[in-house]
Amino acid sequence: PARCAAAPAAAAAATIIVAMMAGREKKSVATPEPKPAATAAFKRGPLRRGQPSFWLPATDRWGQPAGTSGKDADAAVDPPVVMPLRLRVLAYVTMLVFNLAFIVGPLAGAAVPLLALLGYGKWAAVCGGAVVLSFLMPATEWKITRKVGQLWYQYFDFRHNVAFGAEMGQEELDSKYIIAMHPHGIIPMQAVLWTSFCDQYMHDLYGFGAAASITQYIPFLRNILGWLSAGPADFKTILHGLTKRDKNLFILPGGVAEIFVAAPGSDQITLRVKKKGLLALAFKTGSHLVPTFVFGGNDLLSQLATAGGVLEMVSRKVFRGGLTLFWGRWGTPMPYQCKISMVLADPIPVEKKENPTAEELDALSVAYAEALNGLYEQYKHDAGYGDRTLKIIYI
Repeated sequence: PARCAAAPAAAAAATIIVAMMAGREKKSVATPEPKPAATAAFKRGPLRRGQPSFWLPATDRWGQPAGTSGKDADAAVDPPVVMPLRLRVLAYVTMLVFNLAFIVGPLAGAAVPLLALLGYGKWAAVCGGAVVLSFLMPATEWKITRKVGQLWYQYFDFRHNVAFGAEMGQEELDSKYIIAMHPHGIIPMQAVLWTSFCDQYMHDLYGFGAAASITQYIPFLRNILGWLSAGPADFKTILHGLTKRDKNLFILPGGVAEIFVAAPGSDQITLRVKKKGLLALAFKTGSHLVPTFVFGGNDLLSQLATAGGVLEMVSRKVFRGGLTLFWGRWGTPMPYQCKISMVLADPIPVEKKENPTAEELDALSVAYAEALNGLYEQYKHDAGYGDRTLKIIYI
């Protein structure tokens, strides 16, 4: 119950500290960070480290050390990230807060009636108050939270494959994109990395995310996801975001099924062949599909549940969200310190059609799977996972 009460305060405090730290670093330098003036194009290059930009003393618009933008950036040395101790500590705090939200949130909601039934009325009131506070707190976009993932770059030795020197033209910027990322992982920490990466390098593409609809009713978790621009993953909401709000979509299409095939040492993902809702959405809105793979996405945590087990059945049939017991480093919610590389494929153009044929959906599904396979094979050795094979489970 005490943890239930502390969670919203911890989440808010961690985010406020990020802003304070950023401001503190900027005051100590003579040259402030320039505001990005353009968005990097979907041009694949060699893997390079993501460099935190909101606290470094001299960075150019790509978040790279000053003087390494454009063509020079591709030839520049890829330096390791070295953060001050206080920011490394803050990275640990924010990782723990994010993962604990997936534990404390569900427990808080269940604890209120349980504590009341057991006669712990005072603790039930405390926990209930925390739950009410969560629903009173804003769950809408809070831009400073986009910086949080930059704190994690050093811990995960985060790398990406976006080449610098190429910028998006107006025609590309006017197009709509669906960033479809695999694997989902047990807890999608890579989604936080994406928000920071996109905001830093491809900021004009920043749109909205889609999460399991049940998360909108989980205390504390709903706030954190809302701050990161994530809403329910139902067709109507996503369609409204792509058309009426004119935003790009970020989604983890593997969903619940991909949670339960996630395990350290294995690169398994799921693709839907019976229900092609995401592909139909791409046709309906004329949005280009961008297959994305995260090396290390399944290595962040371990879990008790397995594919085909009771927990998966209950999760999919009852909760429509993942229900599992997970742990990481030292048996805590802290993720294992694995290497994370986020690689984006070339966008797959999709012609706008209200009612695509089954053949057109099948062809797009094949192109999507081939793009993921090609992406995986191209980068797995450089990412440090050369001994693995991508396994696609069709459901």
